[in-house]
Amino acid sequence: MGECEVCGKAVSNLKRAEIDGVILEVCDNCVKLGKEMSEPGRVVMKRKTIETLEEGKELADNFAEKVRKARDSRNIKQDEAAKRIGVSLSILRRIENGFRPDEKTAMKIQRFYNISLYKQD
Repeated sequence: MGECEVCGKAVSNLKRAEIDGVILEVCDNCVKLGKEMSEPGRVVMKRKTIETLEEGKELADNFAEKVRKARDSRNIKQDEAAKRIGVSLSILRRIENGFRPDEKTAMKIQRFYNISLYKQD
C-alpha cells in the first residue's frame, strides 16, 4: 500500500501522473489534476540530496526557506501565490517543505519572487 504524493491518502493502486511538470505517484482522484503517465519506464521524482538544474547549477540548500520567506515578506497566502506562479497549491506547499522543484517550476518561482534558488558560484 502506498501514499498519494498529492493528498497523502493511503491507496493500494497508485498511478503515475505529471502535475505541474513534476511526475508523481497519485491516487485515482488526484490523477485528474494532471496527465496520467502510461509509460512503464518513467521515473518518479523523489526528494534528492543534490539535484543539478539549469546548466550545471545546484539548488541552494535553503531554497525552501527562500521561497517561504519571499512569500511571507509579500504577505501572500500559499493558495494565492500558487495561482499567481502557475503551480498547484500542493506543489508549492511541498516545495516550501523541501521538495526539489523541476527546472521549469524553479524558474517560475524565481521570476515571480525575483529571487535566486540556486547556489552562488
